[in-house]
Amino acid sequence: MRSFLTMKYLISVLTDPTESRSNMAKVAHVILYAMELKKNRHEVLVYFDGGGIKAVENENLRKYIELAVKEGLIYGACGYCASPSHIGGKEKIEKIGIRLIGNEDNHIGIAELVNEGYYPIIV
Repeated sequence: MRSFLTMKYLISVLTDPTESRSNMAKVAHVILYAMELKKNRHEVLVYFDGGGIKAVENENLRKYIELAVKEGLIYGACGYCASPSHIGGKEKIEKIGIRLIGNEDNHIGIAELVNEGYYPIIV
């Protein structure tokens, strides 16, 4: 029997999928890779930050995101970036069932999860 080390990953999506088809594919693959890692017994969280919060507005990505929410892969989305005075999209994010981390006055980083042993991957 092959033995392996279970890892903990935090995939932070900063890529704006509305800018290009290539960016949309990057975001879709984040979800696909997260599901694959989970299936192979790794801990995986996906966090939408910056332009990545626009993923919920993309109809082509919606099925992937809804599946990831159902699978418990989504850590959340940046409440600071999702606020109306910044990128926006707060209502759409909450409607899908993604929690907002931080708020309009408080941008939360990833240090807490790194301190818990998560290896960050930035896309």
